[in-house]
Amino acid sequence: MYKNIQRLLVTLAALTLVGVIAACSPSENKTSMSGSADDATVNSDNKMGASQAASNAQVNITNPMPHDMTVSADWGQGEKELGTVKPNETKTFDIAAAEGTTVNLTATDAARSHNPKGAITLSANTPAAWTIQ
Repeated sequence: MYKNIQRLLVTLAALTLVGVIAACSPSENKTSMSGSADDATVNSDNKMGASQAASNAQVNITNPMPHDMTVSADWGQGEKELGTVKPNETKTFDIAAAEGTTVNLTATDAARSHNPKGAITLSANTPAAWTIQ
């Protein structure tokens, strides 16, 4: 009887360990930074999100400057970095926020001596465009 109880306890411990490992392992659907439904999230694919109910919109950012510009966006939940746009390049960023949302954009050079600002309004059908001045 003692051996049966011991086997049962070992089995329960093994099942508990498997459950803990499964709960802690990353899944394919997680982003690199996550938050609650009201928090913005950013992942390595230049996608920003607010909630599952948000639509996907895009913004095309053009950098006519002779140096890299790092672009950040704020649509009411704090400023989030989108990424870097190389000189004479246009880069598209996906933003998961409701259509009609106003997004304030800021571009900053490496020396932090030039930081132009602009604003765009998101549309589900047409990418918004902003040229760094």
